[in-house]
Amino acid sequence: MEEVKNLDKFDKKTKSKVCLVIGGNSDIGKAISYKFAEDGYEIHLAGRSISEMERTAKDITNRYEVESQVFDLDIEDNASLNNFLYSYNQVPKIVIYAIGYLGHQKLAENSIDEANRIININFTYQIPIINHFANLMEEQKNGNIIIISSVAGLRGRATNYFYGASKSAMIAFASGLRQRLSLSNVFVMSVLPGFIRTKMTQDIEAPKLFIGDVVKVASKVFSAFKKKKTVLITPFIYRLLFLVINNLPEKLFIKLKK
Repeated sequence: MEEVKNLDKFDKKTKSKVCLVIGGNSDIGKAISYKFAEDGYEIHLAGRSISEMERTAKDITNRYEVESQVFDLDIEDNASLNNFLYSYNQVPKIVIYAIGYLGHQKLAENSIDEANRIININFTYQIPIINHFANLMEEQKNGNIIIISSVAGLRGRATNYFYGASKSAMIAFASGLRQRLSLSNVFVMSVLPGFIRTKMTQDIEAPKLFIGDVVKVASKVFSAFKKKKTVLITPFIYRLLFLVINNLPEKLFIKLKK
């Protein structure tokens, strides 16, 4: 992807109450949007399906009497990505990245296209957007970035290691970015949700104990942001689960089949 040029045309003054949600059609993105709108933030939704985002934006405005806007963005299309990065000529107070693709593990094991799509959507294609706003925020020493990753990135599992690898890469990227931007008063928060019932996971079966509610998760994200918590694992059960799993010796871990 070509570098975005002519940044001198950007309005580099931070918009004090603007929250940009990249992935405005995702269930987690929408749920988090409502929480920030309730707190008085103007909401900008970026993603595919303008009509769906417009309905969300209208509902947000009606509920909370805040401004809301929608922006077309397809991260799999370089032209769309470049157009968004150049046309969105402002610096929001908060950028939330909430695009994800679970993909099909078995298919990815035998399909380069599917393997690449999982890695690209969950990691590679995210970097230009995040880095774009990171650079602008660093320049003016102000801003917040919230990156939605997954607990699947904490340790590879046979059932979803392509997805887990892409999320692991994003966890490492966010950690390094957080360290870099801490010198410029820019806050970077990593959110590692466990299994949440959304459109992406609607066909997957899981024990009820491990299924998170997207609205409750959004509330946890908002609360953690207010407390400036750098890493959030939610729901709480996953903090306990991965405390155990992450400390299992590899010889024992590989005996777990699921």
